Amino acid sequence: MRLLLAFGNPYLFRETIAPLIPTLAQGFEIYILLVDFHTPKSTIDQLKSWESEGRIMGYELVPNFTNSVKLFFFLKRMLPRLRSRHFDVLLTSDEVHTWTRCLSECVLPDQCVRLCFQSALSYLLRNAAIEQSFSGVDVSECLPEGVKEKHKMSLVGRGSLVSRVSDQVHRFIRKAWRWVTVRGKKDSRPSLRRLASLYTDYIVNRIVVPWLIVHKTFPLGPYDSMTHIGSGRSDAYIFCDEVEAKVYAAIVKTPHIHVAQHPAYGQCRCQGLQNSRSRILAPLSGVSGAQEISERQLFLFYRDLRCVLVETCAQAVHLRIHPREKGSWHYQLKGYLRDRGIDVSLVDAEQPLREIVCDYVGVVGALSGALRDARASCNYAFIVGFVAVSKAYYCNPKFVYGKSEGVGWIEEDGSYDAEIFCRYEYIPPSRKSVNDILRDSVREKFGKAFTPF
Repeated sequence: MRLLLAFGNPYLFRETIAPLIPTLAQGFEIYILLVDFHTPKSTIDQLKSWESEGRIMGYELVPNFTNSVKLFFFLKRMLPRLRSRHFDVLLTSDEVHTWTRCLSECVLPDQCVRLCFQSALSYLLRNAAIEQSFSGVDVSECLPEGVKEKHKMSLVGRGSLVSRVSDQVHRFIRKAWRWVTVRGKKDSRPSLRRLASLYTDYIVNRIVVPWLIVHKTFPLGPYDSMTHIGSGRSDAYIFCDEVEAKVYAAIVKTPHIHVAQHPAYGQCRCQGLQNSRSRILAPLSGVSGAQEISERQLFLFYRDLRCVLVETCAQAVHLRIHPREKGSWHYQLKGYLRDRGIDVSLVDAEQPLREIVCDYVGVVGALSGALRDARASCNYAFIVGFVAVSKAYYCNPKFVYGKSEGVGWIEEDGSYDAEIFCRYEYIPPSRKSVNDILRDSVREKFGKAFTPF
């Protein structure tokens, strides 16, 4: 059978999909499409190595989808070649982006099994209405009707290209008029400019450009904007966090939602609790492209890192620069910490996080998917999130993180339980692997006798 892996984030691909390849290669002919978005050199080297070893049939780097014309001309050129492969299974990160929609609707046969796998922190839990509805309550309950109606914004167009564009223009005019009548012209101007930009982007990149190049349009589904995963088109959805899975199930109401073991689990190199290492790893996240951060943010980083060093007797901190960082604020942070007596160094993100976590006594920092990946990658390192630093980007960081399995927190006021810095063997709940869920989904579609691996 033939498996298409299509992912838009190269550094997440190497953390969560790369560990699956050896097992998947035993039962599938694998072809990989990866968006060339700050792609680490080590990831390209890995793809070349898999291809030369025969573990994958091949791969292609997809143009960054910020240039939709270039993207769709690339897809148009690739469509005949991809169709000829007659893929049986698609494993992708979402069904929302135009390029993944194009694959699903223009390449894959109807009988193909489509699965979405979301290992990163879900956009769904960043939604203010979701937080208000589910924070502190049983997330297995249905989404309240008022919230559902507020966010069920179906932008599906019908008819010709002209009618679809016209629908969006009329929608913009109606919404803009409501804003002007409620807020007045002056107060509405900034919001109207942003709204006009959003609708223009939508019309150009989801309707006009794809229609002209591949003769299809890819309007958003009812929950696409809210979830950034999809609205129920796929055969199954796979998460690595129970809260994310339950909230998604309550909203989309599709039965085939699974919680899988994080693919990095089982790769720990530590020899039990003994660890002579005295360094802390702090992945930097939340700020992208900034040259400086506020004095308040600098102080909060210092306060929380100082707590970590005092409690653990660690001697040094390594600040891991985000893979797509283009700003220089990390130099400002490094200087601030060094001026206050902390032994601090900057390290790049060329190596996968799962390969280096065991070289540290613990991993700390602002809320990011790196904390989840680190928790899965090492059975013994302590993982601690900084609430105060994270609140510059998220109103409720701990809710956004989901169930927080195996993660401790330094609270907004600087308080903490000293036990969060203790090294112990972390054993996650027993769950199926992504490969097991994929196998079961294929069996359900093609017959129980199918055993890929």
